[in-house]
Amino acid sequence: MLKDKWPVIYAGILSSITAFSIDITLPAIPTMAREFNAPVSTIQLTISLFVLALGFGQLFWGVVSDRYGRKPAIIGGLSLYIVASLAAAFAATPETLIVARVVQGLGASAAGTTARAMIRDLYSGAQLAANMAIATTLFAIGPILAPFIGAAFLTFISWRAVFFGLAVLAGLLLVGLLFIGETSRYKTPVSFHHIGQSIRTILANRQSRFFLFYGPVIMSSMIFILSMVPAVFASAYGVEGLHFAALFALHGIGIIIGQQVNRVLILRLGVAFALATGACVLVVAALIMVALVVLGLDSPLTISLSLVLFATSFLVVVSNGGSLVLDPHGKIAAFAAAFSGSFAQLGAGLAVSAIVGFLAPTALNFALGLAGICICALLPALWWLKTAQTVSSKPING
Repeated sequence: MLKDKWPVIYAGILSSITAFSIDITLPAIPTMAREFNAPVSTIQLTISLFVLALGFGQLFWGVVSDRYGRKPAIIGGLSLYIVASLAAAFAATPETLIVARVVQGLGASAAGTTARAMIRDLYSGAQLAANMAIATTLFAIGPILAPFIGAAFLTFISWRAVFFGLAVLAGLLLVGLLFIGETSRYKTPVSFHHIGQSIRTILANRQSRFFLFYGPVIMSSMIFILSMVPAVFASAYGVEGLHFAALFALHGIGIIIGQQVNRVLILRLGVAFALATGACVLVVAALIMVALVVLGLDSPLTISLSLVLFATSFLVVVSNGGSLVLDPHGKIAAFAAAFSGSFAQLGAGLAVSAIVGFLAPTALNFALGLAGICICALLPALWWLKTAQTVSSKPING
């Protein structure tokens, strides 16, 4: 059983490196700013530019993966990631650190792209979404462990140890790849004509087109949280370092709970129903946060617990939406995963950058902004559930 599921398990751990690479550095941002004698806003670029590099890099690795196979893409991406991690560990200036993080993001982008493509190579329909849920549960390893590991490195060694640790993690993933066969059954040509044709194929499918454009909406909620939470917790509640890491890590528990429920909902009621249910929970979590702040009941713990509820459903919506984009496109699975992932991250990154620029880091601004984004994600999910008649939206027995 474990042998049969190893590709899915590996894909889940592989994909977690993206979140791990972000969350592990959050507790160290103030320390890095002090050591480099740089503004915190400068060091925060190591997060935002890492995310943008993830978006751009997926397009490249998607093409490489469809042309040469999943394993060569993973090897190339993780090798680049290791080099960039070591460069970040030895960075002497904030500019060097930022450049290293951009390159690290380009390498990490191969992980998320190929992980989703590997699962699509092996499964379709409701089984695709159900196994994507398993992988997403393992993805939660990153958000749970990363803040604690980052805070521990920061407390007992140095922030530079964070990047040495990331290089070791990538090396272990390369070793794990030895126990997996190539999952891709197709070798697609590399040309601008084929890329354009692949994009047209994705856009021509009603289901894929809808959830492609849905991606930036839902992704905006998490990028908004990553952009606002460290500053809000520091300025509104005076919470930093290990205390912040402990509270932030709680949301990983929500991810695990949510994915177990998600898998049951998918198999019994269908992918679209599970997605819409998750979107409803996101709105409830955000509105609870607004109520806490308005009533003066907000605290680091109550806001964190609201984020745990949010986390139960964020990746339910993301993973199910991604499955609905990928399902019709087995022959270009990696490109479809890359194109949709890149489109979601770049679109969300640009939107959130515009929003955050006008918001002071207060608890009320954070809660209201998150609630607005979640409502924008709920409405199209409910519309699709009501109107769509696709095989992938039906229960496995339907």
